[in-house]
Amino acid sequence: MAFTPIQQFRAGIEISPEYAYVAKASSRKNQVHIRHLSRVKIPTGILRPSFKNQNIIDENALTECLNNLKKDLKLSKASVALPDSSVKIMIKVYKELPQSDQAVQEMIIWDSSNQLGIPPEDLRCAWEYMGTTPDGSHALVVVSCLDTVIQQYESCLSRSGLKETIILPAGLSQFNFYAHLLPESGRFAYLGLFDAYITIFVFSNGLPVFYKTIRKGLLSGSVSSAIDDIDFLLQYYSSEFPDLELDQIFVASHIKSKLH
Repeated sequence: MAFTPIQQFRAGIEISPEYAYVAKASSRKNQVHIRHLSRVKIPTGILRPSFKNQNIIDENALTECLNNLKKDLKLSKASVALPDSSVKIMIKVYKELPQSDQAVQEMIIWDSSNQLGIPPEDLRCAWEYMGTTPDGSHALVVVSCLDTVIQQYESCLSRSGLKETIILPAGLSQFNFYAHLLPESGRFAYLGLFDAYITIFVFSNGLPVFYKTIRKGLLSGSVSSAIDDIDFLLQYYSSEFPDLELDQIFVASHIKSKLH
């Protein structure tokens, strides 16, 4: 018999060109508590995130880094976050959807293949149904990755003895951590400011309308300066949706480990 509420423990690993990070957390009463944070240095040059090209230059070296994380925290399985530039994230709106998930999957792969100019057999896609628009259409968030790229990461995880429960791009994984704090109505932007990338995710009454991630310092040339990049993302959104003015902007950053 438990005298305190049962806590759900989970672990997450983020793989970046410089480090592999791991966090162990527990959830209780809809709150997430970080129990342990750790990282191992990834040798320079063995990981080059890219959507169309080989990502892992030295699979043995990355496998060893992951194995060190596993031994340090006695992990057996974890959710895994990949570099944002290894995937494509798109918001798709369809007037109608097939009845079965398998048929939806086939439609999304075919549609993404046409948009990205990549043969469907070379793509791996995942999607999340986000809801119905006022005109009855269906909104989805679609993540696409080259099969050869995701196989590289899966191979290193498997060889290190880690079992992945889910694989997501880092921007979406970080958003998921804060999502329960965001409103379900109104028009707002989530800005995620993290080590390498800045993400903007815009919602209107609970439905996604815009998603974009850029590398820090892309415009200014300085990793430490993100102001120009944030302004670029907001201006980019405004140019795409001039009639959808934002009511609020929420900023998430590891600096204070909270949404403010």
